[in-house]
Amino acid sequence: MRNREVAQTLSGDNSRRFVGEHWYRGPHGLPVIKDTTAWMVGRIVERVQVHQSAVVIVQIEQGGLGEDDAPLVYHERTYWRPGTPV
Repeated sequence: MRNREVAQTLSGDNSRRFVGEHWYRGPHGLPVIKDTTAWMVGRIVERVQVHQSAVVIVQIEQGGLGEDDAPLVYHERTYWRPGTPV
């Protein structure tokens, strides 16, 4: 879970999310987080309303792969690995 600190930064105050050296400008000037297992840039091709939510259909245009790592899930203000709280 090498990206837990970055995940905490990105889930915090939105005015501080991109302060620091944990990201770089990627395609179209969009932020790409450094040292991730994968990243992608896509174009929204359709939005479908489902009750009070939406399903967003995206065409992936570019991306990259990094080193494998254990999954990190943030739910109900807690970090989890599937099956165990962290």
